[in-house]
Amino acid sequence: MDQGAKEGNRKDLPAAPAAPRSADGWKIGKPDVVLSMQEEYTLDASGSDEYINFTMPTTFKEDVWIQAAEIHPGNRKVVHHVIAFIQDPQFQAQWKSTQGKPSKQSIFYQDGTLIRTKTDAPAYDDGCSAPNRGLARGSGQEGLGFPLCFYTPGKDMDVFPPGTAKSIPAGSNIVIQVHYSKTTGKVEKDRSSVGLFFAKAPPERVLTSFGVINHYFKIPPGADNHEVKGCYTFSRDVELFTFLPHMHVRGKDMRYEAIYPDGKRETVLFVPNYDFNWQTLYKLDKPLSLPKGTKLMVTAHYDNSERNKSNPDPTKTVRFGDPTYDEMMVGYFDYVSTAKARKVAKIDLKTYDAYAGEYAIGPQLFTITREGDKLMFSVPGQGKVEAFPESETKFFFTVIDAQVTFMKNERGEVTELLFEVNGVKLRAKRVNKVASDKEKQ
Repeated sequence: MDQGAKEGNRKDLPAAPAAPRSADGWKIGKPDVVLSMQEEYTLDASGSDEYINFTMPTTFKEDVWIQAAEIHPGNRKVVHHVIAFIQDPQFQAQWKSTQGKPSKQSIFYQDGTLIRTKTDAPAYDDGCSAPNRGLARGSGQEGLGFPLCFYTPGKDMDVFPPGTAKSIPAGSNIVIQVHYSKTTGKVEKDRSSVGLFFAKAPPERVLTSFGVINHYFKIPPGADNHEVKGCYTFSRDVELFTFLPHMHVRGKDMRYEAIYPDGKRETVLFVPNYDFNWQTLYKLDKPLSLPKGTKLMVTAHYDNSERNKSNPDPTKTVRFGDPTYDEMMVGYFDYVSTAKARKVAKIDLKTYDAYAGEYAIGPQLFTITREGDKLMFSVPGQGKVEAFPESETKFFFTVIDAQVTFMKNERGEVTELLFEVNGVKLRAKRVNKVASDKEKQ
């Protein structure tokens, strides 16, 4: 039919196989815990798509391990897809500081409930050569947390590989981001849920979901095969387990490639006929081992021409954004780190006082402060993130895969730091000393 063939008689179709479900509708089985939206959400009959974030406190008093998770859409007629996030207390603080709204300095703006890219934002179709490999900060969504599980049409269940699990720290929320499409022409209601299945024992390794993203691309009107790339470089040895390509209705195909430190290049997944209405989770037969320094490159193609029957408007220039009439370029994947877990070192808090100050990477300013026994990094419009000491001069983050090293001059004064993220090394000059907690007292 995609090539123009006429549809046959629907009466001749065999009955659709019934998916196995528990008595209350769960596909995996009866969950150990079910978290639901705190109240029903009402969707208007017409208007733009809506992206709504719903917070569901877990009330967990201790860390728990999750072996599987399932999203149960309350109204499949209007729920197009859902992402559930683990929002631990650190992410909660970041979310509180931004309220989920984009910063004025970012490339994003808010359109109703939607986050979209400004039309005059810098354009980099090759995200591998773009700032931060195509990942733009400041959308306000950074505080949502790490992905727990997904619901999209056609996707398999999130049952994690044997020996792995995801951690939900004590005091965390589960936040579900629901994409509503107003497809029925009438008022609809929804109350979606997430089912959690506990691991029987602590896992051998922690599973993490992440994504290669390019926020900067720009698809011209009428382009029938526009190429967009994004890259992510692993800072540690890892094993990959699954892939989940995500684009909107102009998406044609997506390829994942591993570029190894020795220059070897290998295609690890190619989806030649992407379908927005049937998004698939691809599970590897066995984990793919990637050494530290390997670059995961994702290449996607888009059809913004009249020949694309799903194209809402081939005359429009298309940027990254939440609504279906914008586009996305996200190559999700699940992985575990095979390197030893980082340990937090004990250092004198006076060292934190010495590091406090205002720093600059080009025109971008950020602030480092000591708040009690924590060293906090703060970027305007993006909230605060805690850094953890690995040594007296080297710190790492848990909300992003990055590390910083503080540099001193011959007099022992901190003058700059080296920030390493996604295979990029950036130097930040210290431009002003900011009073620490101790100095404010």
